Amino acid sequence: IDDLRRLQKCRSKEHDEHLFIVIHQVYELWFKELDVEISSVLDMMKDLRQIDVMMLTIVSRLQRVTVIMKILVDQIKVLETMTPLDFLDFRHELGTGTGFQSVQFRLIEAKLGIRQVCSAGRSVGMTTVEFLPTL
Repeated sequence: IDDLRRLQKCRSKEHDEHLFIVIHQVYELWFKELDVEISSVLDMMKDLRQIDVMMLTIVSRLQRVTVIMKILVDQIKVLETMTPLDFLDFRHELGTGTGFQSVQFRLIEAKLGIRQVCSAGRSVGMTTVEFLPTL
C-alpha cells in the first residue's frame, strides 16, 4: 500500500488531480486482474482434450471478466464528478499523455484479438500472435 500511495504525488496544488491519479491507478489494478483472468482462460483453452472438464471454470472466469469490465465503465461516473474546467486546472502538469498509454490495456486488447493495438502504429495490421512477443 505504501508503494501505491507514493505514486500518488500530485504535480499541482489542484484538489481534483489526486482524484484523477487514484482513478487511473484503480484502472491499472483492474487491468492487471483482467490480464490474469484472460490469460488463465486462454491457457485452459489450449488443451482441447481437457476443455470439457474445464468449461465451468472458463465460464466462471469469463463472467468475472464481464463484471470487472462493468466496474471499469461505472468507474467513469466518479471521474465525471470533475468538471472539464477542474481538469483543465491541472491538465498542463500531465505533459503530452493521451490517456491511451496503458501497456496493460494494450496487452489485453492483443490477447482478445484486437489487431490495431499500438497508437504508435508499430503493430497496425499485425495479428495477435505476431504482436505478443514484442511486448
